[in-house]
Amino acid sequence: MEKDQFRGCLVGGLLGECLCVPLKAYHGIVHKVAQLFVDTRDYRSYREKTVLTNALGNALLNDGGYDAVSAARACVEAYYSAHPVIRSAFGKLKDIIHHWKWSNYNTFDTLPKNIVPKTFLKGYGPAAWISAYPLYFRHQTELMIRNVRSVAELTHPAMEAYGACELQAYAIAVALQYPYFTPEQFLDMLITLCDSGINLQLYQPKLVHLKTLLSEETSVVVKALGNDSAGLEAVPMAIYCVLKGTSLAPENAFEATMALTIRVGGCTDGIATLAGAIAGAWHGLKSIPQAWLQLCDGYKNSIMLADKLAEHASNTLTNREIYDFGNYDTLESRLESFKGWPHLKPSPMELAGDGFFHFGTQDCVQCYYCNCKLRDFEPLSDPRWDHLCKKHNCPASNGPDNLYFHL
Repeated sequence: MEKDQFRGCLVGGLLGECLCVPLKAYHGIVHKVAQLFVDTRDYRSYREKTVLTNALGNALLNDGGYDAVSAARACVEAYYSAHPVIRSAFGKLKDIIHHWKWSNYNTFDTLPKNIVPKTFLKGYGPAAWISAYPLYFRHQTELMIRNVRSVAELTHPAMEAYGACELQAYAIAVALQYPYFTPEQFLDMLITLCDSGINLQLYQPKLVHLKTLLSEETSVVVKALGNDSAGLEAVPMAIYCVLKGTSLAPENAFEATMALTIRVGGCTDGIATLAGAIAGAWHGLKSIPQAWLQLCDGYKNSIMLADKLAEHASNTLTNREIYDFGNYDTLESRLESFKGWPHLKPSPMELAGDGFFHFGTQDCVQCYYCNCKLRDFEPLSDPRWDHLCKKHNCPASNGPDNLYFHL
């Protein structure tokens, strides 16, 4: 499932960028979106957001983490390697890229004021090309947030841009960790996470208001959230499109999300890119119509990058969880979480002995160490085997509390 989600995240963002032009004037019924895209074959090329997403993702893999000079150099090389039509979409970023190159990558702290107007600084900008970071730092949440802010500092040194990147990264991370969340649970988690930093607190009122908007008409939502290129408008609107699309059409959530990004108007390409990455991470590549993939340039490159990031993430098990559900590193604390457990088999002792605590939702359990999640148990289910298959190197699955440890 995780690899499919990684692929969905990068391909979803790519498709959001590719879809924005052909569907810009679309106001029809959600289920007709796929056919409409098939019929508009001329509009399928990605632009600067995908170029920078791929450049930053590959830089992470090549350097074993984030490095400002390497990230900037990768963006410069990607810009000059891109087709002239794609380079024309870089806008003010062109001036920054030229500045990096000719200053020999020595002036990240202060960008000349004549090339970074205030409206640009407050834009969603880097939030649209940091999708590789929640994937690379899948099990290192603090590093993820620190580094997406560093990416924003390269081009958009402003609190609004920092918050946009952090919120987008958290949204993708929540989508990866909790694919079974309802839209309401997803939003509650993001609202809670906004308490973790001053930049995110700028966005918290919008998310709280969003809770009341999920049942409103599109025109009301646009008036309340905004649909401009400012980070404070684009990122909350993208989250709205994902949550509303999932509520409207759970079986076709990605299509519904993309239709809503067009319907809300405004900064269509940005909102669609942001929403596509979140929806793709939440519902996986399997949720994206094959017809869309075949007509979109670059999707194979996105899949290749996603697979490399998934391989890296599978070998990095260093943090426990996005959000602190409690201290479950003792057998006793995990057993305590199984009050009201609905099954006789597997028993709470079996599950707790293998590192799992009860998530409190139906029969969902989660490993306190590697975040492995299991659900929908049957009497013959073998949680230890499923745990080992998903996370073969998790020490909790082989620790002294495991019932099978001495067998």
